Amino acid sequence: MSITEKNIQKEIRLHLSERGAMSLRYQVGLFYSPKGDPVRIGEKGVSDLICCVPITITAEMVGKKIGVFTAIETKKVNDGTAKERKMSQGNFIKRVKALGGFAGIARSIEDVENLTRNNL
Repeated sequence: MSITEKNIQKEIRLHLSERGAMSLRYQVGLFYSPKGDPVRIGEKGVSDLICCVPITITAEMVGKKIGVFTAIETKKVNDGTAKERKMSQGNFIKRVKALGGFAGIARSIEDVENLTRNNL
């Protein structure tokens, strides 16, 4: 049985929680109001998990702890994400990184550790 993206997300969220981070599942979609009007939620390309990861600043930076905006796009190993969707997700990740946040694709807890550690 292959590991699902949902299971990867659960594992990553538990790990982040154990590290003292906050993570929120971001939803994008379309639903209909009771009157039948279409209602769109979310922004195309935003990562699956929006997080605030605690970081302890070094002595040179007064030793304060800060939270860093973190966007994690979860994927299973052999995902079939459409090209247009991958492009919009990649653009969002680039925007977050350009603003000093952590962002990337994660297929495992190790990927999460690498993207938060390597972005310091």
